[in-house]
Amino acid sequence: MENEVIEFDIGLGGGGDDSVAIIDDEEMTDDSPTAAMVGTSSGSLFFDTSTYGPQRDLDLEPFEGMEFESEEAAKGFYNSYARRVGVILEERGNDAFSGYLESHTVRYNTLRHEAFKFVEEGAESVDTYNVAMVALEEAARKVAMSAKNEGTGFMVNGRIREDSRSNGTLTKMDIGNHCGHLDQNLSEDEMDRKIEELKQEVDSGRRKCEVYRSNLVSVLRDIEDHKQQLSLKVQIIKYSMKDCL
Repeated sequence: MENEVIEFDIGLGGGGDDSVAIIDDEEMTDDSPTAAMVGTSSGSLFFDTSTYGPQRDLDLEPFEGMEFESEEAAKGFYNSYARRVGVILEERGNDAFSGYLESHTVRYNTLRHEAFKFVEEGAESVDTYNVAMVALEEAARKVAMSAKNEGTGFMVNGRIREDSRSNGTLTKMDIGNHCGHLDQNLSEDEMDRKIEELKQEVDSGRRKCEVYRSNLVSVLRDIEDHKQQLSLKVQIIKYSMKDCL
């Protein structure tokens, strides 16, 4: 069966009957509006894409041996194809850029969380240090006052030294709300040992504060460097996307 072209002439509100005209291949020319429409034995239709015209499908992919009706038709096809591919590239670039920003945002939030953690721990250490120092000063004042009133000893370099006339012990005394009450008598050596332990705890708290402070400064510096690198990479990606378009 020879190839035939089916031309549909559908009346729109004209009152005429719908008609179907069958045109032989010999009667059909390249300039006819149905040149790209080819019929099959099953009655289905398909477009002949071997020749491209400006009125045909603009979503075609270019292929080897593709022919165009004119130079303008070729320019129109490739301009349309370039715009369509450019949109796809832009969408993919935006997706990659969004993923890039998301990963760096997660990194930034992690660093920010670590910074706040160091700040909170450092603040707690400073508060503990201040409370300990206040308690020690208040305890020292109360011990000195009690020793002076009872005549059991005297202060030497911030410590109680007992009078040789005493029996070598310290009586129960109130050393402030922070230290509570001593339930038993303490000797001079025991008191010195307690004071030394408190001093060591204070020194340990001070060292921890220094470590937290240095860690915080390091984290903040890393965050600032990370922000600068992220800003630079964003600018590079923007310029790259502009060049692609």
